[in-house]
Amino acid sequence: MIIAAEPVGSFDRTTRLSGGSRGIGAAVCIRIAEAAASRGERAQIAVCGLASSEPQEEVARSVRALGGEAIALSGDLSNVDVAPSLVEAAVSAFGGLDALVANAGVASPGNICDLSVAEWDKMFEVNLRGAWLLAKHCYPHLKQSRGAACFTSSMSGQCCPVPFRVTLSAQSQFFPFRWDM
Repeated sequence: MIIAAEPVGSFDRTTRLSGGSRGIGAAVCIRIAEAAASRGERAQIAVCGLASSEPQEEVARSVRALGGEAIALSGDLSNVDVAPSLVEAAVSAFGGLDALVANAGVASPGNICDLSVAEWDKMFEVNLRGAWLLAKHCYPHLKQSRGAACFTSSMSGQCCPVPFRVTLSAQSQFFPFRWDM
């Protein structure tokens, strides 16, 4: 869980990023660390990913090489107990939380008619419920720090629905919810 726009003011802030071990998430971690370093500041990033911690640790090493602080965390967001434990680990490591980037997501290839109930449920558990649980558990910390949350989703729901990406379409419509900070 991470994806972030530049925080207002200092980069000396803590970001919690899901889906940060590869692709867009890893790139966001590195970009945050680069931006902080270019200003003579340091990023604090909790890089989270599924299963093995090696991909997250590789990204965390890159953040540290740029002068930031980083921890690598693992967890499957389809498990309801994982989101609160990831948030607590980030808060414990850095003393607070300033940004959430909810980037974790799964998809199953193939036609919607070929999906099993288990595949359907897994996509909703990670893509929607996982992001919601992260937001729910990050909210008190973000409110205290006057931080922000960023949710990534698919363009599928906006312009070009793809039959086998139904949960991505739903996710892109779900997260314009209101945060009262």
